[in-house]
Amino acid sequence: MSTPQDSTAPVPVDTTDPAASGGKTSVVRYSEEVEAWIAAMSPSGASVYDTGWAALTPASGFTATVGMEVRRIGVEVMFRGRVNRTAGAWTGSLTVCTVPVGLRPASFAYSGAVTTNANVTAAYIFVNTDGTMNIVPFASGNNFLINPVRYTVD
Repeated sequence: MSTPQDSTAPVPVDTTDPAASGGKTSVVRYSEEVEAWIAAMSPSGASVYDTGWAALTPASGFTATVGMEVRRIGVEVMFRGRVNRTAGAWTGSLTVCTVPVGLRPASFAYSGAVTTNANVTAAYIFVNTDGTMNIVPFASGNNFLINPVRYTVD
C-alpha cells in the first residue's frame, strides 16, 4: 500500500497529448457535455434535474388519503396520490391543492381522473398557471386519484 511519502502524483495533462483538448481530458469534456445536456432538459432557472417527490398540502375540506405528491424530472411534472373531500358538498370545480412555484404549468393543463369509490365516477382535473389544482366530477364521488396528471413546465 502506498503512503503519502512514497506515492507519486499523477502526471499533469499535457495539452499536446491527443487525449486532451483545451487542457481537458476527453473524460472531463464528456462529463461537461453530459452536464450541459441534462441542464438543457431542465426548465430555465431550475437548480436540479429531478426534484424528488414533494408532498402537496390539501386545501380546506380535503385530505390526502394516499399521500398527494408532485415531482419534476427535467421539464415533466407528474403527480401521485389520492384526494378525498371531507367537508361540504362537491359542487362544480373545487380547488384541492396549490402546486408549488417552479412546478406549475406554463399554460393551463388538464387530465381525466376517476374515483376510488365503490361506484366509479369520472372527473376532470385542471392545473392552472397560478398553481391551483381543481377537480370537476361528473357525478357524486369524493375520492379522486391525481396520478394521471402530467404536463411540462416549458
